[in-house]
Amino acid sequence: MNRKLLLMVGVLSVFSMNVMAEKIDGRLVDNTSYVYSQDKNLDVSAPGHTYTNLMPALDPDDVIVSEQMFSINLKRDLVDMNSATFETSLDEDQPDFDANPDADDVVRRTVINGNGITITKEKYLDPNDNPPHDDSEREIYKTVSLTNDGLDNGGNRITNVKNGENSTDAVNVSQLKEVESKISNIGQTAISAANHYTDLQVAKVGASANALGGLKYLDYDPNDKWSFATSVGHYKNASAVAIGASYQPNENVMIHAGSALDGNSSFNIGASFKVGSQDPQLKMNKWEMAQQIKDLQADNADLRAELQEIKLALQKIR
Repeated sequence: MNRKLLLMVGVLSVFSMNVMAEKIDGRLVDNTSYVYSQDKNLDVSAPGHTYTNLMPALDPDDVIVSEQMFSINLKRDLVDMNSATFETSLDEDQPDFDANPDADDVVRRTVINGNGITITKEKYLDPNDNPPHDDSEREIYKTVSLTNDGLDNGGNRITNVKNGENSTDAVNVSQLKEVESKISNIGQTAISAANHYTDLQVAKVGASANALGGLKYLDYDPNDKWSFATSVGHYKNASAVAIGASYQPNENVMIHAGSALDGNSSFNIGASFKVGSQDPQLKMNKWEMAQQIKDLQADNADLRAELQEIKLALQKIR
């Protein structure tokens, strides 16, 4: 048993010196199997010393003690690397990626290099089932990249985003909907206020118009050419009072003005006049007609008195 163990140790020692020295950027120290790697991204160790002049193992069941084995581990911190590429099959019938994918295999390809990170969903187009050599042998569906120029999410959604707090934070749909709701509420409030204001102004205008429209002036009086009027108007929930005055230099012309007392500058100024010819003999106002009637009544009284005197004289003659 010791002989077999020594033979296997010898084989392992020779293998570790030859392979490790060729394949790994390391060095041998004091002709032992301690290998100190100079690679920045690999840790290599081989505890124990070298055994020489040992016979090859004769039995496949011979045991190699663990103290004579070596290990290679990737360091936690990787430096001075050009790029790293990872590929994963997306086919349901090929859940594990094949190093030589068939044509039409759909894979997710992730490349990390100095420019950033690029993730693509692509399909291989080589009919001979050979790995693609360049992008012309790939059909790329979507590309996600993060570079110095920013994030290109390839048309995909970004999910599970926390609510932004600072001015430079990203916001999520929930925050946008909240802002939309607030804007909608503000808009509805503004519209309601605008409608209320408009209704109030329309009501005031309607009340002022009704009040001004209610001013009526008296007929022409040559002895009193001024006329005054007042009126009250109401529309919806607003009321207004109006006053006005008119002046008639003659019966054919009237100048008038009115103002509504509603807190706003509501007033009117106008003139009314008549045109056209008229028979002078028929042209008479009510005041002239009243005077003529008065004169006729006096004449009629005088005629009645004279008639009575004539009747008395006739009776005496008889």
